[in-house]
Order: sequence, then structure tokens, then C-alpha cells
Amino acid sequence: MITRQIYDSIFVAVCDGSQREWTDEQKTVVLSHPELMNQLQGWFENSLSDGCWHDANYDLVNSLSPSSLRDEEEKTYIPF
Repeated sequence: MITRQIYDSIFVAVCDGSQREWTDEQKTVVLSHPELMNQLQGWFENSLSDGCWHDANYDLVNSLSPSSLRDEEEKTYIPF
């Protein structure tokens, strides 16, 4: 069972602007709870441009996203 504190800390690492990398414990929780991963993927897909995702967290969620989303992201190039 996920404690509320761990659950909240996973989202705070993304939304507080600190770009903090998840701890090993948080990564384990994300990987072992499909419903949490689905929430994160939804947030991930809707907040890529806000600059809040730490590269390691981004890579973890992106690696578990459907390949069509990764393929589309690779095709998208916005020069600025």
C-alpha cells in the first residue's frame, strides 16, 4: 500500500518546480503501482513544456509510455 506521504512526494517532485529526482523508494512505488503510473503518464503528456520534470523522472515515465507517444515526441522539433 502506498502511504499518502510517498504518494504526495512523488507529485511534489514534479509540481514544485524543484526538478528533484525521485528517490529509489519513490521510483519503486511508481513502477509497482500501475494506477499511479497511469496518473503520472497523463500528467507527463500534458505538462512536458512546463520545465518541471527532472531528466531522470522524465526518462522513467517516458520509457513506460506507449511507443507511439515516444515516436511522436522524437518527430517533434521546435527550434527556439
